[in-house]
Amino acid sequence: MKKIRVGIIGQGRSGRNIHALALARPNLKERFELAAVADRIPERCSESCAENPGCRAYTDYRELLKDSSLELIVNATPSPDHVGISIEALESGYRLRNSYALIDGLYGGLPGIVAEALPAAQE
Repeated sequence: MKKIRVGIIGQGRSGRNIHALALARPNLKERFELAAVADRIPERCSESCAENPGCRAYTDYRELLKDSSLELIVNATPSPDHVGISIEALESGYRLRNSYALIDGLYGGLPGIVAEALPAAQE
């Protein structure tokens, strides 16, 4: 079975200690490969990549979004950055897993923006 190549944006508590560790569980490791991580703090990326041979580290999430080998993006960034990065990932054509619910009205009509970007991510 071909593994789904995953990139995680944000390697703080949620990105590293929840999402990256979850992908390391035997039942998920069979189906998913942590292929790239991005964080402004390089040392955070180094920890996840050390445990996942072939994992690429980026200090700018925009560079990660240019990696056409990835199939799924996990956005584990802090709240103030979350919505904009989620939209960028969807507009780049990725399937996306968010750490936060995108609640109608909370960010000025975000669900409509996401709905428009979803068809590109589902192709």
